[in-house]
Amino acid sequence: MFRNQLKLITLPEKIRFLSNLKEFYLQGSNFFSEKEKEKIQKLLPKCEIHFESVSKPPRNSGILSRLLYKFFN
Repeated sequence: MFRNQLKLITLPEKIRFLSNLKEFYLQGSNFFSEKEKEKIQKLLPKCEIHFESVSKPPRNSGILSRLLYKFFN
């Protein structure tokens, strides 16, 4: 699936089960409202979430973030 075809506007509340997630990259063609961004941050309070467009997650980012990046790009 291509990143520019995803166009996410929400994420399921089940993401709260990713309690050990340290960094989460939600960049590209996703259009999260400020309210949705706040909701996501509340569901993952210990996680650094990147909503802005970035070219690539840093090498030391969590494995899940890197896998999601590779899957969606």
